[in-house]
Amino acid sequence: MKKTFYILISLVFSVSLFAQTELVHNTGNLLCSIDDEGVVGNTKQVSYTGFQYNNTANTVFFGGLCYSINDSVMGECPSYNLDDFDVYEGLTDFYSDVTFNQISEFTMNHGDQLIYVNTFSKNNEPIVYYRLEFPNETGEDWTDFYAGMIVDFDIGAGSNYNNNMGGYDTARNLIYNYDASTTIDNPNYYGIALLNSSANSVNGYSVKNYTPTPEQIFTYFTNSDFTVDPILEDQRVFISSGPHAVLNGQSITLDFALVCGTDLNNLKSNTDVAISHEAALPVELTSFTAALNGNKVDLNWATATELNNYGFEIERSVDNTDWQKIGFAKGKGTSAQAQSYSFSDKIDALNGNNISYRLKQVDFNGEFAYSDVVNIASVATSYELTQNYPNPFNPATTISYSIVEKSNVKIEVFNSVGQRISTLVNEVKDAGKYSLNFDASNLSSGIYFYTISTPNFTATKKMTLLK
Repeated sequence: MKKTFYILISLVFSVSLFAQTELVHNTGNLLCSIDDEGVVGNTKQVSYTGFQYNNTANTVFFGGLCYSINDSVMGECPSYNLDDFDVYEGLTDFYSDVTFNQISEFTMNHGDQLIYVNTFSKNNEPIVYYRLEFPNETGEDWTDFYAGMIVDFDIGAGSNYNNNMGGYDTARNLIYNYDASTTIDNPNYYGIALLNSSANSVNGYSVKNYTPTPEQIFTYFTNSDFTVDPILEDQRVFISSGPHAVLNGQSITLDFALVCGTDLNNLKSNTDVAISHEAALPVELTSFTAALNGNKVDLNWATATELNNYGFEIERSVDNTDWQKIGFAKGKGTSAQAQSYSFSDKIDALNGNNISYRLKQVDFNGEFAYSDVVNIASVATSYELTQNYPNPFNPATTISYSIVEKSNVKIEVFNSVGQRISTLVNEVKDAGKYSLNFDASNLSSGIYFYTISTPNFTATKKMTLLK
């Protein structure tokens, strides 16, 4: 079966409102360039800092992010005579938190697929961290997902890069390169570690430099063990995690670290530091929504990863000032997989036209952080049938409506010749705002109409199913 494989030519990307040409992670002993198209090393411009450890010359010719979804294959990497991904949003300045001195964010895309990346570094540590998030908004489950990184290290002056050697450490999920020539001028070791996957989902390869086909690259990323070409050569290293199942509407997040050391033992020691800091990467809330559903509000939220997460306290306010705890959802502790949560709040006894909600995420050690606030209007002031979203759609869409008094509500779907296809609602409803899901998996592409009928209100809207 032909496989589709995506390669994003960069080690680092950053997203921002204020675009600029280049940023440099500077830890004091490590410099790592980030440019506005995500290139690290000197493949783009020789004036770039590249990747320099302990005052050595640049040691990365290029680096990149790779992923594969459900056995489809394609590649994007200049070194393989392929194209770059698109920059969805550009670079911004670094910011900091209590653990990391420099943090950057960016978003890339390949077609409709978005890739969110955070990069982190800390003073006096020769490490740059990469958090990669892949949201699945394709309408289909991913059953065979892989993601990882590729780096072409060129270690040593002159032609010494042709005498590089690879190695691996399975205990640390680490793959690395070093100069093994007889005239070593750069004794440092350079590697990539996968920080948050179990051993049975880590794949590593160090291979001599050549121009492989996308199918060959896919083999490196789906290799079930760590493998090294045992020859002195210009080597490239691959490391990935998979296979993973990612349901539609969820996302997967993986954490990597580019690590340096003065020798092999120091490289391993620094990798241990990276592993310990991985716990400082926060619980990542990827979505938090509130939807009025009659006399209750349905809250839904999702996380990309969780670390030391005891759970979520759900808080509500009718004035956006005084907050009341109304429930608790137990967290998943530490998890590298996307997680989903839901909570319903009955509001028929509340006073006020607007209600606000927030989450208080609590760690096992008692530390906590608040989410952004979501607001919702609790009272329907007029009858309304809104346009379905998305539209066009495939295969499901959401239909929302409002009624101002308790009454019988009927919502039906018709095809283009007036035949009734489905009755979605036919019951007495309290005054309020409602949303429902219409699944057209068994219907063919075309124009359809949906209607609402109450004793005091009727309306019709058109929607388009495209398969």
